[in-house]
Amino acid sequence: MENFEVTKNKIQELEELGEIEERDTEDSMDGDLEETLKAINYLFDVCEKDDEEDSLEGVDETLEDEEESLDDDKDLSEDSDLYSFDDDEEEFSVQKFEESLAFFDDMVGMEHIKEKFLRLGRYVQWRDKMHEAGVDTSNFPQPNLTFLFLGDPGTGKTTVARHMGEILHRLGLLWTEHVYEYRREDLVGVNYGSEELNTKEAINDAKGGVFFLDEAYQCFKQSTDKRDPGYHILETMMQHFGTPGSCFIMAGYKNEMQELFKVNPGFRSRIPDENIIEFSSPSEQMLLDVADNAFNKMNLLVTPDAQEILQQHIHDMWASKCRDFGNARVIRQLTESVVINHANRIMTTPDSDDLMIDGSDIKQSIPLQQKTTPTRSRIGFVDKVRFSS
Repeated sequence: MENFEVTKNKIQELEELGEIEERDTEDSMDGDLEETLKAINYLFDVCEKDDEEDSLEGVDETLEDEEESLDDDKDLSEDSDLYSFDDDEEEFSVQKFEESLAFFDDMVGMEHIKEKFLRLGRYVQWRDKMHEAGVDTSNFPQPNLTFLFLGDPGTGKTTVARHMGEILHRLGLLWTEHVYEYRREDLVGVNYGSEELNTKEAINDAKGGVFFLDEAYQCFKQSTDKRDPGYHILETMMQHFGTPGSCFIMAGYKNEMQELFKVNPGFRSRIPDENIIEFSSPSEQMLLDVADNAFNKMNLLVTPDAQEILQQHIHDMWASKCRDFGNARVIRQLTESVVINHANRIMTTPDSDDLMIDGSDIKQSIPLQQKTTPTRSRIGFVDKVRFSS
């Protein structure tokens, strides 16, 4: 534009000096004026081209600035997602927290575990209440989120662990609901010594959520051998126990898990007594309740004949169970099989009741080796069982 203004001013000067005179037609222009006009047009073209290039360069710079700004916003957004709560989750909500505990109501024998989390929720609620009243709560205890889940198979350890993210997030103690599940084989690498790096990476991935190590006792199979890679997994984990905003859960058999306390003198002291949760093996009646609850949730009814067969089968399993018996897990598998048998019978038998489970549905779900007829006392009283062929 600067060149354009200079040229325009030059034309005005020429006009004022009389060097450019008006003509009626272009043919009357003399050679000098014609050359001058060509030069002027050339300058106009050059100036316009320069202006367009300058404008395009400005657009490119603007676009680059906007892209950099968007990248910065994206990075900031990603970081803020990890280290802050959603707007509707910034404050502890009693209603949302109680909703997260509702799943315990459908589980048999979990009342004492639900009460532990209710106690934690009351503390967080009281602390927030004090903060709102103007009390400095910075020195109030920060809940330690390192847990030990002890119990036999099928007692609900994994089920509860997978739900811990939602519970603690709604309490405002975690940034995310995510639960990251690991076993020994996930952390032990191909090369000796890589387990420490793998564990650190896994802990970093689970930051802000739940780090769940199932069957943790397998990480240290020989309590006297510190060359075992599992020893370094536990050592690395222990360094992060009690970190605010992160949760660690280790689950497994009670006796084997207690052996972990011998691995390192500081191991036991890093887990509060309140956070050592024992999942008791269910009684015979509790197993029957698990089955009844499963059918009730599907609005299915059980005939008296089918109920008697079901009770007998559960009694047989419970009376002969070994340490590795799957407890509630086995009952859930049984009810799933019964429902599939029921559905097939309904679809192939006209005029059958869609919602009524009968004895045949139960019998088809019992393994052949367990289809015996024992004589026994009423459910709840276990006598010596005698089987007749």
